[in-house]
Amino acid sequence: NDNSSIGLSITSLGAISLSSVTANSNTGDGAVIHNDSALTAQPVKLSGTNAFRGNGGVGLEVHTLGAITISNLSASGNTGGDGASLISYQAGAITLTGYNLFSDNSGYGLHAYGIGAIAVNSVTANGNGADGIYLQNNASAAADSVKITGTNVVQANVGTGLFLVSAGAVSAANLSALNNGVAGAYLDTSTGTGGVTFTGTNRFSGNGTLGLDLRSEGLVSLTQVTADDNGTRGLSLAGAPASVTITCGSVTHNGTFGIYTDSGGVLKLIGVVASGNLSADLNPSESSWIITRACP
Repeated sequence: NDNSSIGLSITSLGAISLSSVTANSNTGDGAVIHNDSALTAQPVKLSGTNAFRGNGGVGLEVHTLGAITISNLSASGNTGGDGASLISYQAGAITLTGYNLFSDNSGYGLHAYGIGAIAVNSVTANGNGADGIYLQNNASAAADSVKITGTNVVQANVGTGLFLVSAGAVSAANLSALNNGVAGAYLDTSTGTGGVTFTGTNRFSGNGTLGLDLRSEGLVSLTQVTADDNGTRGLSLAGAPASVTITCGSVTHNGTFGIYTDSGGVLKLIGVVASGNLSADLNPSESSWIITRACP
């Protein structure tokens, strides 16, 4: 802590395993970890509780060919870049467990780029200078998945709350994406056939442009969705999904359309209230609309 440059710098050709790292209030980056020059993929693991706060650069930066596994990561208030930037250049998975906080950074809250699967749990990313959470693994030939579990909040970020690009299946639970400068959430799986599933309670309200901007070629299922009071559309559905099912929700008082789709597929609305949207509650499209009024 309180160093005049980088708090912690590690370069290795082997596996890296650390526990309960604290790197706060350094004038440079909090911690920079490299083992991406290894001859074979080697993992990076941070166990315990790990804090990278108030640094003049990036909070935590990891570059590897292997898997990245981190528990209970807090990377907030870093003024020179992202809270955490996690990059795996080969097929290693990126996994965050426990509770993870990325707020008030000048760049992204969490930036994770990989070729393998990505799984994050209970992420809060508020008040960042770019997107709150940025996840990308669409270069994976295996179309690896992205999973967001636990309870997740992305609020008041300058960019989009959650920005996600993948060729695989995406599942998310209990996401609140509120009052972000651009969209609440942008999800694009259209380079593959992976579907998108939201479970639990999900809110996309008060954002500068769209509440949820979703592009997919797979099956889409959204449960308990609120997308109210966004600058343009509440829910925007693009691509060519086989079907879209939205079960129980509210899509009201958005600046243009409540629900907008140009997918041409089957759209099922079950217990969804759409009213008070400026252009129209549902846009005319080539989609086949199946509407059931009662929420099961």
